[in-house]
Amino acid sequence: HRNRYERTDLQVPIRHLPAAFQGFRISFISDVHSSVFMTKEHMVRYVDAVNNLQGDLIVVAGDFVNSMVDEVYPFAEAFAGLRAPYGVFGVLGNHDFYTREVDTVAREVSQCGISLLRTESITLVKGESRLVIAGVDDVGSVSRAATLFDSALAEAPSGAPRILLCHRPYYFQQAADRNIDLVLSGHTHGGQIVFGTLPTGVLAPARVVSRYVAGLYTIGASQMYVSRGIGTVGVPIRFYCPPEITSLTLVAA
Repeated sequence: HRNRYERTDLQVPIRHLPAAFQGFRISFISDVHSSVFMTKEHMVRYVDAVNNLQGDLIVVAGDFVNSMVDEVYPFAEAFAGLRAPYGVFGVLGNHDFYTREVDTVAREVSQCGISLLRTESITLVKGESRLVIAGVDDVGSVSRAATLFDSALAEAPSGAPRILLCHRPYYFQQAADRNIDLVLSGHTHGGQIVFGTLPTGVLAPARVVSRYVAGLYTIGASQMYVSRGIGTVGVPIRFYCPPEITSLTLVAA
């Protein structure tokens, strides 16, 4: 059912993780798609659920709205309730751009307390230790991904672990090429309509578009977690693919 979510708890090993960030928890939610099918009441329930994960940091990986700019207002009212000691961070998804008024969406999302990373990074500091959180606007091509990832990380301190927020999961190879430790993506809705599971992954139409549909993927020492998200697009149903909120705990590799 599209409103019965699952909670995923996962430990993610990170190379060179400073002891100060051992056990650091990231609460992760994606693809809200505020609309008539994802009302303010629904969203408030999800906000409460994410706050209850008690993460150190919260990430919202894009597609705040479905396609209309007015959908951002109920989103902002609900998501203003998110709370985490190290803040709430987000990136824009393709549906946020579909409104054709992305700057209005970005302004309202920012004003509700989500720090949007628009092809830039911030550095979390605990004593002498650092952890980089970078984010890019929605990316549409491989060559653009490479450029945007480089731009986002241009100011980041060297030697610190790097976490990248990128709405679409298609560019994991480009992230791995840049020694990004962890990518957080959404976009696929886990397939949304899933017909079954094979040893190679879910059997879903979304597999045609992306080999990365849901869960954790690895290339070398880089990892990517793809959230199934909470919203729907197109038909307002989910089939064998419940909405997901995720708690990721960083541990030293």
